[in-house]
Amino acid sequence: MEGSPQSIIDLERPGSPIITESGPQEVREYRTKSGVVAFVTERAGHPERLNEDAVVIDTENEGFAVVDGMGGQGNPVLATRIVAEELEKAFQTRSLLLDAHQSAQLRMRRENLQGGACYTALQINGKYARIQQGGDTGIVLVNTVTGASYT
Repeated sequence: MEGSPQSIIDLERPGSPIITESGPQEVREYRTKSGVVAFVTERAGHPERLNEDAVVIDTENEGFAVVDGMGGQGNPVLATRIVAEELEKAFQTRSLLLDAHQSAQLRMRRENLQGGACYTALQINGKYARIQQGGDTGIVLVNTVTGASYT
Protein backbone atom coordinates (compact mmCIF):
# COMPACT_ATOMS: atom_id res chain seq x y z
CA MET A 1 0.00 0.00 0.00
CA GLU A 2 1.46 3.34 -0.99
CA GLY A 3 2.58 5.48 1.93
CA SER A 4 2.57 2.67 4.50
CA PRO A 5 5.80 1.81 6.35
CA GLN A 6 7.74 -1.10 4.93
CA SER A 7 9.58 -3.53 7.23
CA ILE A 8 12.33 -6.07 6.67
CA ILE A 9 12.88 -8.80 9.25
CA ASP A 10 15.49 -11.54 9.26
CA LEU A 11 13.50 -14.62 10.30
CA GLU A 12 16.69 -16.64 10.52
CA ARG A 13 17.89 -14.44 13.38
CA PRO A 14 15.01 -13.92 15.85
CA GLY A 15 15.62 -11.02 18.16
CA SER A 16 17.56 -9.13 15.51
CA PRO A 17 16.50 -5.57 14.78
CA ILE A 18 14.16 -4.90 11.91
CA ILE A 19 14.58 -1.95 9.62
CA THR A 20 11.60 0.30 8.94
CA GLU A 21 11.21 3.73 7.42
CA SER A 22 11.56 5.16 10.93
CA GLY A 23 14.81 3.27 11.66
CA PRO A 24 15.80 0.00 13.41
CA GLN A 25 13.46 -1.55 15.97
CA GLU A 26 13.92 -4.46 18.33
CA VAL A 27 11.97 -7.67 17.65
CA ARG A 28 10.79 -9.77 20.58
CA GLU A 29 10.17 -13.47 20.07
CA TYR A 30 7.62 -15.62 21.91
CA ARG A 31 7.30 -19.42 21.54
CA THR A 32 4.33 -21.52 22.55
CA LYS A 33 4.42 -25.10 23.83
CA SER A 34 3.39 -26.43 20.40
CA GLY A 35 6.12 -24.48 18.60
CA VAL A 36 4.17 -21.47 17.37
CA VAL A 37 6.44 -18.46 17.19
CA ALA A 38 5.25 -14.87 17.47
CA PHE A 39 7.42 -11.92 16.54
CA VAL A 40 6.42 -8.55 17.98
CA THR A 41 7.77 -5.13 17.24
CA GLU A 42 6.47 -1.76 18.34
CA ARG A 43 7.08 1.60 16.78
CA ALA A 44 8.32 4.05 19.40
CA GLY A 45 5.73 6.69 20.11
CA HIS A 46 6.20 10.32 21.02
CA PRO A 47 7.98 10.43 24.43
CA GLU A 48 5.50 12.95 25.85
CA ARG A 49 2.39 10.96 24.95
CA LEU A 50 0.86 8.01 26.78
CA ASN A 51 1.03 4.66 25.00
CA GLU A 52 -2.41 3.84 23.60
CA ASP A 53 -1.36 0.43 22.25
CA ALA A 54 -0.97 -3.03 23.79
CA VAL A 55 0.16 -6.48 22.76
CA VAL A 56 -1.26 -9.51 24.57
CA ILE A 57 0.75 -12.73 24.30
CA ASP A 58 -0.36 -15.88 26.14
CA THR A 59 2.13 -18.59 25.16
CA GLU A 60 0.53 -21.19 27.45
CA ASN A 61 -2.88 -20.90 25.74
CA GLU A 62 -1.55 -19.79 22.33
CA GLY A 63 -3.38 -16.47 22.30
CA PHE A 64 -2.13 -13.34 20.55
CA ALA A 65 -3.67 -9.89 20.26
CA VAL A 66 -2.83 -6.35 19.23
CA VAL A 67 -4.89 -3.50 20.67
CA ASP A 68 -4.82 0.07 19.36
CA GLY A 69 -6.45 2.83 21.42
CA MET A 70 -8.38 5.39 19.43
CA GLY A 71 -6.37 8.56 20.04
CA GLY A 72 -8.33 11.77 20.45
CA GLN A 73 -11.38 9.82 21.58
CA GLY A 74 -12.15 9.95 25.32
CA ASN A 75 -9.59 7.87 27.24
CA PRO A 76 -7.82 5.56 24.76
CA VAL A 77 -5.30 4.35 27.35
CA LEU A 78 -8.07 3.02 29.62
CA ALA A 79 -9.98 1.59 26.64
CA THR A 80 -6.86 -0.27 25.50
CA ARG A 81 -6.30 -1.67 29.00
CA ILE A 82 -9.91 -2.89 29.26
CA VAL A 83 -9.85 -4.61 25.85
CA ALA A 84 -6.44 -6.20 26.57
CA GLU A 85 -7.60 -7.50 29.97
CA GLU A 86 -10.78 -9.02 28.53
CA LEU A 87 -8.86 -10.71 25.70
CA GLU A 88 -6.36 -12.08 28.20
CA LYS A 89 -9.22 -13.58 30.24
CA ALA A 90 -10.67 -15.16 27.09
CA PHE A 91 -7.31 -16.73 26.21
CA GLN A 92 -6.92 -18.18 29.73
CA THR A 93 -10.45 -19.64 29.85
CA ARG A 94 -10.55 -20.51 26.14
CA SER A 95 -13.90 -18.74 25.94
CA LEU A 96 -15.12 -17.16 22.72
CA LEU A 97 -13.16 -14.10 21.67
CA LEU A 98 -16.48 -12.47 20.82
CA ASP A 99 -17.34 -12.76 24.54
CA ALA A 100 -14.22 -10.71 25.33
CA HIS A 101 -15.37 -8.07 22.86
CA GLN A 102 -18.80 -7.87 24.48
CA SER A 103 -17.34 -7.84 28.02
CA ALA A 104 -15.03 -4.98 27.10
CA GLN A 105 -17.94 -2.99 25.66
CA LEU A 106 -19.98 -3.52 28.83
CA ARG A 107 -17.08 -2.43 31.06
CA MET A 108 -16.56 0.71 28.98
CA ARG A 109 -20.26 1.56 29.20
CA ARG A 110 -20.29 1.03 32.99
CA GLU A 111 -17.33 3.40 33.30
CA ASN A 112 -19.04 5.88 30.94
CA LEU A 113 -15.96 5.72 28.74
CA GLN A 114 -16.13 7.59 25.45
CA GLY A 115 -14.07 6.30 22.53
CA GLY A 116 -12.55 2.86 22.48
CA ALA A 117 -9.87 0.63 21.02
CA CYS A 118 -9.44 -1.44 17.85
CA TYR A 119 -8.03 -4.95 18.14
CA THR A 120 -7.28 -8.20 16.40
CA ALA A 121 -7.09 -11.38 18.48
CA LEU A 122 -6.05 -14.87 17.47
CA GLN A 123 -6.08 -18.10 19.45
CA ILE A 124 -4.66 -21.33 18.08
CA ASN A 125 -6.41 -24.58 18.86
CA GLY A 126 -4.62 -27.51 17.26
CA LYS A 127 -4.68 -27.00 13.51
CA TYR A 128 -7.32 -24.25 13.70
CA ALA A 129 -7.08 -20.56 14.56
CA ARG A 130 -9.92 -18.51 16.04
CA ILE A 131 -9.77 -14.88 15.02
CA GLN A 132 -11.80 -11.92 16.25
CA GLN A 133 -11.33 -8.40 14.95
CA GLY A 134 -12.77 -5.06 15.91
CA GLY A 135 -11.40 -2.17 13.86
CA ASP A 136 -8.36 -1.64 11.66
CA THR A 137 -5.62 -3.69 13.31
CA GLY A 138 -4.24 -6.94 11.96
CA ILE A 139 -2.24 -10.09 12.56
CA VAL A 140 -0.40 -12.04 9.87
CA LEU A 141 -0.14 -15.84 10.07
CA VAL A 142 2.64 -17.53 8.12
CA ASN A 143 2.88 -21.25 7.52
CA THR A 144 6.63 -21.87 7.73
CA VAL A 145 6.31 -25.16 5.81
CA THR A 146 4.42 -23.89 2.76
CA GLY A 147 5.23 -20.19 3.03
CA ALA A 148 1.53 -19.32 2.74
CA SER A 149 0.42 -16.26 4.68
CA TYR A 150 -3.01 -15.35 6.00
CA THR A 151 -4.15 -11.92 7.14
